Amino acid sequence: MKKIILKIIFHFFLLLFSQSILFAQTTGGLSGEFLRQGAGSRALIFGPSYTAIADDPSAVIWNPAGIAQINQLQFNVMQARLFYETKYQYASIVLHTNKHGLDNLNFGLSTIHLGLTGLERRDEFNHPFGAFDYMENAFFTTAAYSGVNDYL
Repeated sequence: MKKIILKIIFHFFLLLFSQSILFAQTTGGLSGEFLRQGAGSRALIFGPSYTAIADDPSAVIWNPAGIAQINQLQFNVMQARLFYETKYQYASIVLHTNKHGLDNLNFGLSTIHLGLTGLERRDEFNHPFGAFDYMENAFFTTAAYSGVNDYL
């Protein structure tokens, strides 16, 4: 009976500590983690299924080949306020070319910015001595050619 109780207690603590180890393995501290948020309000509403549609400038992020469907100049901007004055900003533009025989070639430019301003800096004695800002930026470029119209 004593062995059974010890086994139950052992397995209970093993289960308890393995859960805390599993939940401690997050990726919140990695640089570039903000890119997992996505971009474009329409694309965020659709979620991961937007990859199949991808027919506006946010396709530069979700599915770069999707910009081949765009047949005019388009741009897309978004700003979201997150916690404690954190700003998540996104801008994208797709240029449709129709000169020099390149009527199915599109170029896309996009940027994502995550910024937090006004953080208080402190020394080792916890005395404030100024402020600092934290920012992360990402820039994307892409090109896509639609050859489907050549065969229709």
